[in-house]
Amino acid sequence: MSPILPPSVVTLDAVVPNGATMKIEACNNAFDASPAWEDITNHVRFNRGFLFTNTEKTAEQWGVDIRFVFEKGTATSQVIVNGFGGAFD
Repeated sequence: MSPILPPSVVTLDAVVPNGATMKIEACNNAFDASPAWEDITNHVRFNRGFLFTNTEKTAEQWGVDIRFVFEKGTATSQVIVNGFGGAFD
């Protein structure tokens, strides 16, 4: 049974230049050998809450994890990450 988690919000303070791409993923089964990563990029980009759709885990406990993937692509300047934060509503 999945825990009832309120909407979560992830905020990002970063400079992502034109030509670079950003993907942000989160999971609620972080202790599993193969976590169910869910794409939350647009939720972060538009500062919107996110509800996990995953209801399965194989580990003993639930755990939330976040990962960020930046690809420079054709950008001529660097990606700068000043920090990030998270909260539950």
